[in-house]
Amino acid sequence: MKSSKKRIFAIGDIHGCAKTLTHLLFNVLHITIDDLIYFLGDYIDRGPDSKGVIDTILALQRNAYSVKCVRGNHEDLFIESDNSPSAFAIFIQNGGKTTLKSFKISSYKELPHNYMQFFESTKSHFIEKNFILTHAGLDFERNDIFVNTEAMMWSRGFDRHQPKLGNRYLIHGHTPMLLETIVQQNQNCINIDAGCVFNGKNNIKGYLVALDLINAKYHSVERLD
Repeated sequence: MKSSKKRIFAIGDIHGCAKTLTHLLFNVLHITIDDLIYFLGDYIDRGPDSKGVIDTILALQRNAYSVKCVRGNHEDLFIESDNSPSAFAIFIQNGGKTTLKSFKISSYKELPHNYMQFFESTKSHFIEKNFILTHAGLDFERNDIFVNTEAMMWSRGFDRHQPKLGNRYLIHGHTPMLLETIVQQNQNCINIDAGCVFNGKNNIKGYLVALDLINAKYHSVERLD
């Protein structure tokens, strides 16, 4: 008899590495429709197949997998890139050219509706049991740590141990770390961005990481793209 026990995974920054994502999901995690998967943003830019990453996520949704998607700073830049020439320039400076090439378009407004709908449906954060899931972090300088949605997409450099979280854990990506550092984390702010797209750049060997939230277990695959 098939087990109905639900696992909950958080998956870090993918950045256009569609082959790596597919391998992680189906050959390493062996996901089923009983699982819940949180994607922590930065699906696009820099890597070779941003469209393939989004197609994979959309296919999961069509096939009744439980998927929830956080908005990363790269998705936010893409959405904002149509608002002004300067916004478009910032998007391109942050790796946007590979995304446009992948979708065979020259601007965000040329995206087919289903892709545009996907990007605009992404959320700033989710709360699951005693986990808070964002792309980058939270604004711990404020009394209400949920009010600053920009910090959820862009923040870096905050203290990894945060009394304001109480018995909760912040799970995020955004700032690449060495895989061996990730798996040794013991604070209540846990970063799972192992720099998948970099593949040796800045001395970071690229891995895509999934964290099993229930069992506190890391799964990782080296970049295949």
